[in-house]
Amino acid sequence: MHLFKQEWKKLITRDGFLVVFLLCFAATIFILWNRVYRVSYGDDFLPSQYCKMADRVKNMTETEAESYFSEDKQEEYDPVRNVVQKEWKSIHNYENYLNKIRYGGSGGLRGLKENVYQERLQKKLQNKYRKMDPTEVTFAGGRGVSLFCHTDVTDIMGVLMILLIIFRLVVWEAESGMDGINMSARNGASRLTRVKWYVGILASIGVLLDVWLYKLWLYTSAYGFTEWNRAVQVLPEFMGVNLRLSVLGFLCVFIVCKIAGFLFLYTIFFWLACVGRNTVRTVILYGLFVGISLFGIYGISLSGYLAFFRYFSPLQCVNQEMLLSGYHALKIFQYPVSYLVVWTVASSVLFCILVRLIFRCRIQKVESSLAGKLRFHRGSIGYRPKHIQSLFGWEGRKGMFYEGSIVVLIMTLGVVLFVYRPPQESIFTAKEDYYREVILDLQGRYTAEKRDLIRGRIRELEDLEKDVEKNGQNYTATAMQVAMSELEKLDVLREVDTYMDYLDGRESPYIVYEKGYLLLLGKKIPGGYLKLCSILAVVLMVLLSTRLWGEDEWCQTKMLCMASRTGMKKIMHRKMYWNFLYALLIGMIIYVPWIYQCGQTYSLKAWSVAAGNLPAFKEIGFMSLGNVILCSYVLRVLYLVIAGCVTKLMQRKISSQSLTVYTALVCCLLPVLLFA
Repeated sequence: MHLFKQEWKKLITRDGFLVVFLLCFAATIFILWNRVYRVSYGDDFLPSQYCKMADRVKNMTETEAESYFSEDKQEEYDPVRNVVQKEWKSIHNYENYLNKIRYGGSGGLRGLKENVYQERLQKKLQNKYRKMDPTEVTFAGGRGVSLFCHTDVTDIMGVLMILLIIFRLVVWEAESGMDGINMSARNGASRLTRVKWYVGILASIGVLLDVWLYKLWLYTSAYGFTEWNRAVQVLPEFMGVNLRLSVLGFLCVFIVCKIAGFLFLYTIFFWLACVGRNTVRTVILYGLFVGISLFGIYGISLSGYLAFFRYFSPLQCVNQEMLLSGYHALKIFQYPVSYLVVWTVASSVLFCILVRLIFRCRIQKVESSLAGKLRFHRGSIGYRPKHIQSLFGWEGRKGMFYEGSIVVLIMTLGVVLFVYRPPQESIFTAKEDYYREVILDLQGRYTAEKRDLIRGRIRELEDLEKDVEKNGQNYTATAMQVAMSELEKLDVLREVDTYMDYLDGRESPYIVYEKGYLLLLGKKIPGGYLKLCSILAVVLMVLLSTRLWGEDEWCQTKMLCMASRTGMKKIMHRKMYWNFLYALLIGMIIYVPWIYQCGQTYSLKAWSVAAGNLPAFKEIGFMSLGNVILCSYVLRVLYLVIAGCVTKLMQRKISSQSLTVYTALVCCLLPVLLFA
């Protein structure tokens, strides 16, 4: 018990850990509040508006609600009306949904064709859902509870707080040189590692419970949900649940499973920290683990032989919304098996293996490669390498070679070159395909002839539309199908005509297919990859700059620097030059392949065209598209420089290397996560 108390005391009383942790906790609370009352998941309405509309619909009879939603007239809260209507229709069709599952639905996650399997699955579904009563499921306005169950930024902040606990318990201990004392103590290093794991679990459970209970209170109070005794199927996202549970009972199960999933994730991260030991290696291991897991979730199809790696990616343990949303069947040897059951068994086995490995771990002292190289840059010629004649070169050697920055950069370059996949043009609908075809046909100088061509085509389709309305009954089925296929192009042509309206009257107008340029800037379509690039760049910058700014202090050479003829001020100036150089190298490694591949995929040739030719850039129309993109990435590189300066500030205020890395990462990544 004394050892347990001692580890708990370490967790909350040293190196400003508690201050940093409370700041992270406060940031989580603020982000939650902001998402409810300001962002609201991208909705164009406030929770209070949803409450008014939901209360109005709950007080209507089924006939009145059907009549209300069938009206063409749009009322005061139009976006709210659309959301409530979608939820009401989903609940209203629950009986049909239930019958489809009982008598004809596959209920599985994969396309399954074998008749034997389908028969077995059908019998199992009939048994699972036979107790469900559709009369218990009516509209209850449960959007607040559904949003509470979403996997969102709260889970990311939860993971960050868990990582902070692990850094404090494991990585700080390895860096502090306490291993010799621990191994010579009566308790031993292995037992100490077990106690650290127990302390981390208790701290993690307490923090996660506080965050989720606050989140539950916030969402249910904001959206006015009070129907705790209703069946859980009144929540549209959880209509597929095959258990007769109340909303309150389901939430208890949900929170317990969520905590279990996070503890599984905590155990994985704890073991990786025991393997990595020092800050840089641990962060690299975390990056590899998260990258591989995300690739398993987003890069592997649900069908095929590799689907197993997607179903059982370790990060799925956080996504309880998927695991608990209903009965999902996996096909194993021609038998349907619950995905939740298989996942629970697989994660439990892996959890036991990791715990066994952790209990056998010994946290060992980590020495910097610079610690044994005390030659300094000033003084007699014998105390510095003869081929390093400048202070700038010596500081670069210390950071790039002795502290291993060059290894991290080479590893990143290898990942970018061998793992990176170029962006592909994503065409989701026939309208998008036709829009691309038309714009690429017209791309170039805007002329009156091009506009007349588009307007002539619009008039032809409008005439066809009128003829279909007037004489549609005389069309054959084939003719009607062809006519409707042509009429689908009308909206696209009108969109192109609107774009030409925008270009009309501008100086030197130029028609541009905007998708590639928007992709480069992460605007509108898809910006997810660019955000991942920015996150990777910030993580690398913090890792490298932490070693740059703190190497002399952590390697016990700071007093030598202060006593030298050069002095700390000039040394810090040279370190700032290397800070700029690190940002430039990281920017080239991360962003240049992305820009090149986007240019190849979308054939971007209008670099010199004024940016004002695209509506998205009308506010900066005085610049060319090439200059806009160049300035965008220059600003990203400057942000990396700022991240290095923030790391320097954190290093001056915090003595622990691991805590410096963590604090700098949180400060520099939050703007990227929230606004990039």
